[in-house]
Amino acid sequence: MNTDQFSTACIASIARTDAGHAALSQPGLKPKECFQRGLRRIQLGFRTLAWLLLSVLLLSNTQAALLFYEGFNYPNGEQLGESVVTSPPWENDKDQFTIASGNLDYTRLPAAAGNHLNVVATSLSLDSVRTTPGAWAAQSSGTLYVSFLLKIVGAEGIESTGDGTPVLTISKTSNNTELLGINLLNNGGVKLGVLKYPSNSAHVSSAFFSSGPGANLPADGSATCLIVAKYEWVEGATNDVVSVWLNPDGLGVSEDPANKVFTSAGADGTQAAGRLTLCRGPHLNIDEIRLGQNWAEVTTAAARKSAEADTRRFGKETHSDAPDPFDTATSEAKHGQTEMPTN
Repeated sequence: MNTDQFSTACIASIARTDAGHAALSQPGLKPKECFQRGLRRIQLGFRTLAWLLLSVLLLSNTQAALLFYEGFNYPNGEQLGESVVTSPPWENDKDQFTIASGNLDYTRLPAAAGNHLNVVATSLSLDSVRTTPGAWAAQSSGTLYVSFLLKIVGAEGIESTGDGTPVLTISKTSNNTELLGINLLNNGGVKLGVLKYPSNSAHVSSAFFSSGPGANLPADGSATCLIVAKYEWVEGATNDVVSVWLNPDGLGVSEDPANKVFTSAGADGTQAAGRLTLCRGPHLNIDEIRLGQNWAEVTTAAARKSAEADTRRFGKETHSDAPDPFDTATSEAKHGQTEMPTN
């Protein structure tokens, strides 16, 4: 139920109540008939109230706030995490991470506002700019989603062997506690992949796109991609699943069953997820980072609004007049696939 449907239900309920009052006031009713009609109206009123309260709970649940939102609406040239302008929510600043003018846009999302992050190519390192402790509530069950806009400016800094070069990791709020990693591999084209970690810096499994756009990402700054990743906690010690999507369908509605790769092989993480780290290595532009507990939260325009209160307390202005969620009928040509884990 959306807000319009909820409003309509409230109006209908009021109309039914008014009609009941009118019925009770009809002349000629015997006391017993009047009592019976009144009792029926009271019973109907309680049922209607219970239904409306349940609807409110369901509605508020589907519109839950993001855990974290970052639109990089900081001054051009500012180093991320260096000064009080960007810290909190960022810390551990590095020279390679600076704010650049203008924002990244993705055709199936409403236009963003503010600026974006420019990451200059350098030596690979997992320990880079990261969110401060408490920037978002740590998670240890259910699902955790992260989405962001990515433009690969150049292939330099992207490894061609092994599992490539990290772009972003999710971990506990301390070093060497990774749970999920999003990587790029420059081998026969730039490939997107996801890594599973057991709460340390040595991953236990990985999965990369082997065909379609996910296996040949533009690396010349010509295209902006939407990346969505998920960590899912599953009962047992070796069952947690990490997934990554490229330009998925079902935005703002339901998880895309295609356009992704995933892996569950290997030991699960044992620590909570409470830190997002942007890794050193590739030459990238990044924008519109969202963290949430469900798919819709991180793939809709409304998600940006729901996180504004949190970002304002860090002394940052955010984009507050986002248009209605995008039209999911619009589609880009892509050939997604679901792949089984590879070590």
